[in-house]
Amino acid sequence: MDTHQIGLFISRCRKEKNMTQKQLADIVGVSDKSVSKWERGINLPESSLFIPLCEVLDIQVQELLLGEHIEQKELLQKSNETSCRFIKTTRSRSRNNSEIYWIFHFISNYIYFNYDYYTLRRFYRNNRRL
Repeated sequence: MDTHQIGLFISRCRKEKNMTQKQLADIVGVSDKSVSKWERGINLPESSLFIPLCEVLDIQVQELLLGEHIEQKELLQKSNETSCRFIKTTRSRSRNNSEIYWIFHFISNYIYFNYDYYTLRRFYRNNRRL
């Protein structure tokens, strides 16, 4: 995960929504200094803020962690690539980073399968009405 690329992506998405750092910070529940640090690539948002941040910016968690918009059909492939890259980098780092990997892995799979579930649910609901 490239913190600089993720920061630029957060900044770009925030600006597309015509929001200031202060407005985003107030909605997510952090300080504007935290948003500034994210956007400059100094650090990443806490994992507990991924979902609220993504909801505000209208992006998916995988897109946030990749630092780019991705097509729905490429979602699983990109998630797997990111997981593999993350595994390689965490192997060379401390034990704490492996915990971060498992959190990332759980969140990405949870979101992917929930998306898939809700898509199927919507599909079946729409077909029943026909």
